[in-house]
Amino acid sequence: MSDTDALLPVPPAGIALNSPDMAGYFVCSGLSRPEQHGRWTDGEHVRIAFRLPDSPPGGVVLTLELLGYVARGRVAEQRVMVRVNGHRLPSWSVMDSALRPRNVEIPPAALGPTGRVELDLHIPTCVQPARLGPHVGARTDLL
Repeated sequence: MSDTDALLPVPPAGIALNSPDMAGYFVCSGLSRPEQHGRWTDGEHVRIAFRLPDSPPGGVVLTLELLGYVARGRVAEQRVMVRVNGHRLPSWSVMDSALRPRNVEIPPAALGPTGRVELDLHIPTCVQPARLGPHVGARTDLL
């Protein structure tokens, strides 16, 4: 049995990963606890698993609002490699710290018949701000 089998299908309007109601909809690893503004990554790898209400024959587009930790002269960009259910999708390059929507276009071949989605993000440029200087906290990047 997969850890997504017992999950509720995500509502068509979506649900925030920092919502108190998200527990029944998502299984996550590599993320901080929910905070008012969102969630931080805890390292280079993030996994977000969930179920869609169905498996649309034309695929689906997910929209994530995220920002990266970019520090002038120290961290010029954050690179994010994206996979869904093992299928490699286009990577992202985050070059500023503005909160922006990012679309994940999932082709039908990556969905399969069950609507199960396992979104894997690999951030090889992930850096902990505290390691760059006298900052408070042990956060990594917000995604």
